[in-house]
Amino acid sequence: MSHSRDRAFRRAYLAVAWLVLTFPSVSAAHGPTQGAIEEITARIEAGSPSAEDFLMRGELYRIEHEWEAAEHDYDRAARLAPRLPELSVARAALQLDRGHPGSAKGAIDRFLVDHPDHPEALRIRAHASIALGRPIEAARDLDRRIASNPRPTPDDYIERARLLAGCGQPFLTRAVRGLDEGIARFGPIVTLELCAIELETRQGTFDSALMRLETLVPQFDRKEILLERRGEILAAAGREAEAREAFEAALAEIESGPAERRGGHAVRELEERLRDRLSTRP
Repeated sequence: MSHSRDRAFRRAYLAVAWLVLTFPSVSAAHGPTQGAIEEITARIEAGSPSAEDFLMRGELYRIEHEWEAAEHDYDRAARLAPRLPELSVARAALQLDRGHPGSAKGAIDRFLVDHPDHPEALRIRAHASIALGRPIEAARDLDRRIASNPRPTPDDYIERARLLAGCGQPFLTRAVRGLDEGIARFGPIVTLELCAIELETRQGTFDSALMRLETLVPQFDRKEILLERRGEILAAAGREAEAREAFEAALAEIESGPAERRGGHAVRELEERLRDRLSTRP
């Protein structure tokens, strides 16, 4: 394997590992992860493995919740490259995954002294702070993470909003304001607006949620989806007559569509859901 292809191979595995650091829910994808473990194991057994090789496999083991195997690979990586920065972050992530947020936060605190704007370290410390009941510290780290990232994504803003919203009602306003910062940067894209609509509905600012919903109309071909969401907001606001009208309009949109579309699983589920909602309303 040429030197350039070797570096590309390592970057690909590190991309998988850091994807999991950023989105721990990927841990459900056991099949692809096991395949990646087998591939990198073959690479290691072929001879002359690097610290990055063991780090990458350790991260993949962490995805699979194979804690001891992950720690073993981290130790092997440390023997080859004791100062590898990503190793400290990976160890802290493992502590967090194992339910030891205090240990994770301590490790990341030490790491951030020398790497104050490391985005994944800030994310891990934010999650550790939430687990320790320190939402203000978590919000501060997530703000720093976005501010220090030259190319943040909408998902960064959504993650911050959901983490804050999970801290309870007092943090909903701050969560929505953070989403609006993302909307100001990227425009009224669907993922950001839908997240803001969900949180504003929980917050009780129903008129604002409905206004946001209207901004999404030009971006949706499937009007029944937005009409259902409108009905949910109106129902949460106690405006039952208007909610019923929205659900009826959504159902009419489905019934007026082509037969092949109505046969789809998602559309059938939506239709059934709408009929259930209408059957429980006067």
